[in-house]
Formats: sequence, structure tokens, C-alpha cells
Amino acid sequence: MSLVVAASLIVLVAVGEPSAQPSTSPNTPTPTQAARGMREVFPGVRVDVADKLVEFDGTVPIDAHRVTDKGEKLVVFLETIVCTRDSKEHESLVVTSVKASQVHAALLLIGLKPGAPGKWERKEGEGKKTLVGVPPRGDDVRVTVAEQRGDGTIGPETNVLEWVVDHRDGRGFRVIEPDASLVFAGSAMVRPRGRMIDPENAERPEVYAGDTEGTVVGLTSFGTETIGVTAMYNPDAATQEPQWIAAPSVPKVDTRVVVRVRPKT
Repeated sequence: MSLVVAASLIVLVAVGEPSAQPSTSPNTPTPTQAARGMREVFPGVRVDVADKLVEFDGTVPIDAHRVTDKGEKLVVFLETIVCTRDSKEHESLVVTSVKASQVHAALLLIGLKPGAPGKWERKEGEGKKTLVGVPPRGDDVRVTVAEQRGDGTIGPETNVLEWVVDHRDGRGFRVIEPDASLVFAGSAMVRPRGRMIDPENAERPEVYAGDTEGTVVGLTSFGTETIGVTAMYNPDAATQEPQWIAAPSVPKVDTRVVVRVRPKT
């Protein structure tokens, strides 16, 4: 099944589901905090088609400000910005219970077009092979994050890239990569690896790679991100030294947040 066909089926399911009604979840922003046309199309995923806005719930999975008994700050290197549960929580700013494919479907509902995630190609030159990054492509998007307060209100939105800084000097990602943007890469449909023991040697159906890898919003490029960063960084520490950590402004661990995605324009 192609990615386009699969995504179209997801959208049809999202539109046709009875849950596409005003959400009564306590985590849902009130009309004064988000567009009045917001509808929940999947549990935890809300869409305002008229205002071209997608939002979903999450939490901060890491203690970015841990300090040892000796007063030394523990460094937590980042590889993704938003991941799904049981995937990359130890190296992400936000973890969510929604699926990457559901976020993909929601972005289609507001008219955004996916491209392709970033990838790494081996190039030969000067007698050796090097890895060259091919940036992700797709419609430009703006991703913000806002804290869900204890009283149910939503705090101010922050560009999610403001939560990423260089561990060496504290400079922000947007300072170091001023031309970088976030794009609707759209992940990819892949066929899972065969089981080690499969007497029938049955062909397994394709799956949405972002669901299996947990890569909703990337930072380094795994090649499976639903939303990717056009500045290419390799997640393999043996290939490229880890660089990014959480900014001091990142809330404490387990803080509930809302992630919002809009067209960049």
C-alpha cells in the first residue's frame, strides 16, 4: 500500500469517526485558548480545519535539569523533539500517546501536503566514503508547545525549537541554524522485518514508519519523521557527536503540554 493511499484511508476514518465532535476531555483547551472550531478526530488529537490548526496532548518525559549530589548537572542529549510512548522518551522533549500516523492524518485535514523525510547517502570523494544528508521536504509548518496548567488553562505558546540549545555554549538551535525550518515530511510506509522464526515465510503488510519508530517531530534525522527539521544532524553518535540538549526554559518532568502545528505562513 502506498503512503498516499494509506494516509487517505486514515483521513476518511478520522472524518467519519463519531469522535469528531467537540471534545469533553479535561485536557482540551477552552474556546478562549484555541479556535472555537476545534474538533477531536482521534483521542488526544484535535483539528480546526477553518483556522488550519492541529493540536495534540503530551508530557515532558525527561528531567532536563537534574543535578547530582555533587552539584553537577546531568546532560541529556536530544535526538527527537516529539516521540510516541515506549520509543525515544529518554532523548525527547515531549512524549505523546497519539500515533504519528494520526498526526499525519490531521495535517492532511488542514490541507498540508507531505514530502519525504530526510535521509543519509554515502558519497565517495578523495578516496573515502562520507555520509551526506538529504534534508526532508514538504509543506513548511510551525510547531509550538504550551504548558497545560493545573486549573485546565493553557499557557503561552513557544516555538518548540526554542526548547533546544547547544550543550557546549547554550546557544539556541534557531541561533545556530537560522535558516532551518520544520516541514511536513510525512514519514514513509515500510515493510517490517521478517520474524526470525516464520515457518510460512508470510509477507508482512506495510506499516507507517513513524508509528513503529515513534518519530513524530524529529531533531536528528532517522528518516522516519512525520515532521522533520531541514538542518541535518545524524543520530548515530559514532558518526556525529551529540550536540543538542533541553533549554533551561523546558518545564519539569511530567509537565503536561499541548503541541500545536500550523502552516508556517
